[in-house]
Amino acid sequence: LGITNFTGHPCLCLPAGFIESAARPSGSVPPDDAGDTVARIPHSISLWSGLFDEMPMLALGHALARRLALDLRPGRFRASGAVR
Repeated sequence: LGITNFTGHPCLCLPAGFIESAARPSGSVPPDDAGDTVARIPHSISLWSGLFDEMPMLALGHALARRLALDLRPGRFRASGAVR
């Protein structure tokens, strides 16, 4: 599906929660000596649509977000609507 980055097909990415996975070393960060560190890894669902046909994809994404009660606002805008 990486080819759609070059074709211009519209894509919508929705959050799908988190899974817990063993942490892995990253770049210059040394691995944890205990080796039992668990990280919460975000997952998402990607929807693609045909060229110049965004509306069905957006409608499906909107329906999924409402049905699953997804809070799509950035973290700092949640709670009372005030910036934290």
